[in-house]
Amino acid sequence: MAQGKTRKTIYPDKDGRKFMRQFWTIKDLVEAILERLKLDKDATILVTGKTSVGKSTLVGKMCFKYFQEIENMRKPGEMMWDDKNYLIKPEKYAARMTMDKGNVLWLDEAVDAISRRQWHSKMNNLIINRKNKNRKNGIVSFLLLPYEKEVDKNFAKHISMWIWAYDRGKAQVFVAGNHRKGGDSLSVEKICEREDRWWKENPNAKVCWPKIHPEFVGFIQWNDFLKDEKIRYNALVEKHSSTGKWSEEEEEMMKEEDGQEEDVKREEDLVPEYLDMVDRGEIKTKRELWEKLKEATGFPDNRLKRSLNHHLDLRGLTKFSKLEI
Repeated sequence: MAQGKTRKTIYPDKDGRKFMRQFWTIKDLVEAILERLKLDKDATILVTGKTSVGKSTLVGKMCFKYFQEIENMRKPGEMMWDDKNYLIKPEKYAARMTMDKGNVLWLDEAVDAISRRQWHSKMNNLIINRKNKNRKNGIVSFLLLPYEKEVDKNFAKHISMWIWAYDRGKAQVFVAGNHRKGGDSLSVEKICEREDRWWKENPNAKVCWPKIHPEFVGFIQWNDFLKDEKIRYNALVEKHSSTGKWSEEEEEMMKEEDGQEEDVKREEDLVPEYLDMVDRGEIKTKRELWEKLKEATGFPDNRLKRSLNHHLDLRGLTKFSKLEI
């Protein structure tokens, strides 16, 4: 091997290569989800991508156009989707995932429910515990959050499909590669690790094609909301953001659980909040980010650097290599 040349270990996969020309429609995706439900299993679908790539638009189009017209397999006479199934609070998701059967649940901001940044929260552990015990209710869960590396490892093992939106209205689709002998469940972490290795082995490449992943099953594209869909979605966001009240049934369910008091926000949670401000353009330089975090957290330099680098790594961003910024 030539001196200085990186030894390559990641190559195109025979299965991944087959799907490089596969483009799903939204209808195709809905039908694939329904086939999984027929196997007496839940469908837990992770949808990730940065702000404005259209994650909510994709899920909204599936719910508004298709699932609201499909009869619930577990509750004859009812439809799979109703606007009451749009959720933004992890507490409601925790309650509904045990009470519902055959419904579509759309958790639009899943960071507080399945993110590893919330690893010590009781709500996070409750959702994972319930997911372990309730796998055959025929529920379709759409869980939306920006960064796939944030997903708690204990929840990730339940993910049956991952949709990664890499551009406005464009995404790659991954499912479990267990059709082979010795196949494994869908591991978002393994896909990310494989891709990280590929980039290290191909430092001059401009793009990493998904054909290196045996879990890759094609692309999907979608258009923006139609006018009536946009009005409907905005109304859902406004309603749930302003009220967020539980039904009596949900409150009773939560009272039965041990330790449901909301945790006091940990200081470390301030770091991702400030990184979100960077994404929105509210913080423009490294020095400004550092100074604002120093003031907000009161951390010593070494502790702040560790916490900041941890969250930068989760987002696939370059770490702070020095404190001189």
